[in-house]
Amino acid sequence: MLSDADGTLWIGTYRGGLLRFKDGRFTRLTGQQGLPSDTICQVLDDNSGQLWLSSHKGIFRMAKTALDAFARGEVKSVPCVSYGLQDGLPTLECSGNYQPAGWKGRDGRLWFATINGVVSLQPREMVANPISPPVVIEEIAVDDEPLGAEAEGERSTGLSGTRVARWNREQGVVEVGPGRHQIEFRFTGLSLSAPEQVQFQYRLEGLDRDWNRGGNRRAAGYAYLPPGKYRFRVSACNGDGVWNESGDSLALIVRPHFWETGWFLTAMGVLAAGGLAATVRFVSHRRLRRRMERLEQQRSLERERARIAQDLHDDLGSSLTEISMLAATPHAEGEAASQNGEGNLSQISARADRLVRALDEIVWAVNPRHDSVASLADYLSGHARDFLGAAGIRARLDVQRDLPAVTLKPEERHGIYMAVKEALNNAARHSHATEVWLRLKVRRGCLIVTVEDNGCGFDVDDSNQRGDGDGLENFRKRLTELGGECRIESVVGKGTGVRFELPIKR
Repeated sequence: MLSDADGTLWIGTYRGGLLRFKDGRFTRLTGQQGLPSDTICQVLDDNSGQLWLSSHKGIFRMAKTALDAFARGEVKSVPCVSYGLQDGLPTLECSGNYQPAGWKGRDGRLWFATINGVVSLQPREMVANPISPPVVIEEIAVDDEPLGAEAEGERSTGLSGTRVARWNREQGVVEVGPGRHQIEFRFTGLSLSAPEQVQFQYRLEGLDRDWNRGGNRRAAGYAYLPPGKYRFRVSACNGDGVWNESGDSLALIVRPHFWETGWFLTAMGVLAAGGLAATVRFVSHRRLRRRMERLEQQRSLERERARIAQDLHDDLGSSLTEISMLAATPHAEGEAASQNGEGNLSQISARADRLVRALDEIVWAVNPRHDSVASLADYLSGHARDFLGAAGIRARLDVQRDLPAVTLKPEERHGIYMAVKEALNNAARHSHATEVWLRLKVRRGCLIVTVEDNGCGFDVDDSNQRGDGDGLENFRKRLTELGGECRIESVVGKGTGVRFELPIKR
């Protein structure tokens, strides 16, 4: 222990470095902060602001001002001047087993005990070396292969013979190719008086924030450097702590892969932003489309309900009213009453039969089991046979066998049925035909239903022959509302053909 005049207590420890105790606070200084050894045998003060310490690695001195600055947190390391075998010590290991292991004489001379005897020195006679060592970066190695062999220019490296790095000495620039590479800078500092006491510090600007203490090691390595521009700086001090502030430096450029370049990252960013925008637009569009589909389904359902209500009101309501009126007609007596009753009963029977057919059509239109094209074909075929047979006309059916399993909407089935029903009715009433063909097939995603007769036909362009044209316009309007189209072909004396086409989704 050494007590200072200002109340500071200096404590040398065994493998614990140097302790400073002041104002109730301890500060520790070890080899990580610049001490040559963590085993301190003795601490002496030369009364000129320097502390002299003996250790297991020789004798060294440190400025108390630097130690105080370290204690205040102003610096991260403390420079020290070491003395060893080249300075006259018989051994580097000083003795600390017996105290005191050092002494200060009346003349200021300092005495230290070593394992090979006692040594002494006069601090005021110690002349510091004022010349800082020049620093030179001698060599750069990339993946353990040196680049500095040629005096000018470049050198290829790599086991494959490809150029992974080059060193332009004239410009002081080292270029390293893309990829992971081990880069090592090898340097030296020249000091003829005590070359082993030269200490180095280095820094790679662009990566290191502070200087790295390298001690007397003359190399600095980096396992991996991201692509970019750097500058390696190195400086050195002699045994008396005189630093070469300028040192030596070298520019380093690590080339990126093409996917690490700015333009590529920008392009990827733009693509990512575009992809995100497209995804958001797609999701929004899909949500909107689903919402529109739900609204369309709701509208379709409302239209179907309105149609059913209209059919019930028009067909069933009117028929039931007629039946009620016929049943309520007062009966006469005698033969006239008998004839009147029989007439009423026949009319009631006809109305009831028509009411049953209308109810069957409504039930078929709303039953989901009949949503297929095959079910539509069966129903149209049955209606054509019954209707044309009652009219005394031969029904010819030409229906595709392998009809696809395609679902039709209720309004589509009802619309096609009503159009075909009206076409059959027109053929029976106006064509004077003896045969009517009902053809049904699916081609290229389109349902095609054709009603043809061998009747008298008419001139499509002649308004006098086609009448008021309301029936033909009804065909076209009904199919247009369903998204399809109607074609009418007729030749006078050769019959008429009505073709309904409706696009369907597989």
